[in-house]
Amino acid sequence: MIYYKWGQYKEEISDFSVVLNENSNDKDALLMRAECKDSIGDWLGAIEDREIAEEIIELHEGNVRIHSIIDEDYIEKGDQWIEQGNYEKGIDYYTKIIELSPQKPTAYFKRAYAYLDLGDIEKAYLDLKVSDSLSPNNASTIAEIAYCHYYRGEIDVGIKYATRAIKLNEKHPEANYYLGMLYLSDNQKAQGLKYLKKAILFGYQSGRAYYNLGVAYQLNNDNENACINWKISSEKGFEQADKALKDNCK
Repeated sequence: MIYYKWGQYKEEISDFSVVLNENSNDKDALLMRAECKDSIGDWLGAIEDREIAEEIIELHEGNVRIHSIIDEDYIEKGDQWIEQGNYEKGIDYYTKIIELSPQKPTAYFKRAYAYLDLGDIEKAYLDLKVSDSLSPNNASTIAEIAYCHYYRGEIDVGIKYATRAIKLNEKHPEANYYLGMLYLSDNQKAQGLKYLKKAILFGYQSGRAYYNLGVAYQLNNDNENACINWKISSEKGFEQADKALKDNCK
């Protein structure tokens, strides 16, 4: 506690972490580490330590942690860490759910989405396939599998998955977007334009989406609409649209 007395909270957190590495059920160490985390503004970390401490019961043979906060609560915690940009912590929570409830498809899907954000397509693909096997006919899972195939350059397989997702939910924004991009990659320009327009209509309205819709219009010899969409994309902060506007539009 000497560091705590001097206000050196980060050092004290490090010391308590060492203690907890040796005994993860040390309730006092968890509570003290929570106080230190409060002192440096790590509110979420402090809440987490206190909730873990609440799960620990004291028995004659030692402390034992009872997993009362699992599944949906762990999903929420994982989501909170992802929102803060801490993918390692978020993935760790999704992994805990998989360890505790290996038949939980949502955990695999969430972890896959985090891997996709990190650009780890292969890990994401494996989790998506497990999620699909546990919960078949989920349009979101199937759409992301289509994206993995698009990223790999496996266009024909990707088209099959994206088409399957749209059959399950014709208004699924990502499924329409991925199918549009896959068709463009397959040089099916009219089909690509059709599904990119649908993606935006159904809510997929990022700067990237408008940029690629502009590309689709250009490939279909409609420069006027290409420029309109590149302008929207630029206004949304997508830098590639600035160059497209400069090179192709008055």
